[in-house]
Amino acid sequence: MKSRTMRMPMGLLAASAVIATAAWAAASCQDDCKGDLEAALRACQVNYAKDPDNLSDCQENAQRTYQACMEDCKG
Repeated sequence: MKSRTMRMPMGLLAASAVIATAAWAAASCQDDCKGDLEAALRACQVNYAKDPDNLSDCQENAQRTYQACMEDCKG
């Protein structure tokens, strides 16, 4: 009887660890997406500061890439 009682809490502990790891991985992925977006937007400013049309296109592309990245993070 003792071993059965010990298995249930260990199973719950293992499940909690899996859930926590998945949540951390999703947050890490989202942080990576945000960092990539910030870098892309900085690059847009550097490369197209004097070209408003291309700056706008670059920023829109960065936003689309960010949205796709966030969708990928969801799985």
